[in-house]
Amino acid sequence: GTFRLGLAARDDSSFYGTQNGVFRYLTTAGGTGSNAVIANAPGVSANERLMDYAVFNGVAFLATVETGGTAANRVRIYRETAPGQLDFRAAFTPTFTANANGNGVGSLAWGAFDANTSTASLYAMNTNNGIIKYTVSGVPEPASMAVLGLGLAAFRRRRSVKK
Repeated sequence: GTFRLGLAARDDSSFYGTQNGVFRYLTTAGGTGSNAVIANAPGVSANERLMDYAVFNGVAFLATVETGGTAANRVRIYRETAPGQLDFRAAFTPTFTANANGNGVGSLAWGAFDANTSTASLYAMNTNNGIIKYTVSGVPEPASMAVLGLGLAAFRRRRSVKK
């Protein structure tokens, strides 16, 4: 039950997960399992459930979406500073009113990375709220980590589907 509300594979032997506002990191590397609470992920919400992990230019990110509460549809982006350690980077709440998602289900997926523009696509499907594509600007190249320190800033959203 530790990962029953959200799960994202990091690699073949480790995962990030969430349940009731607690992020966890699980690794089974070397044949033994370790399940650690991530204490340094500030702002984690009990409704942060949908998640996906991706690496762009050697920098790893975990994105999440809230499925309920007053901030339903809020997207959060964390940078992985080391396996099992996350650093909060940005949050974005769409301007439209979110519909109830009582089951807390949906999907979140990182898409293509464009090295020329330092942008990445992020797709969110929050049940009863449609599909949203975000263009995340400022995804760093290794030499531009200072920009990330100022905040993973610009989000542009295009709403694809609404029920």
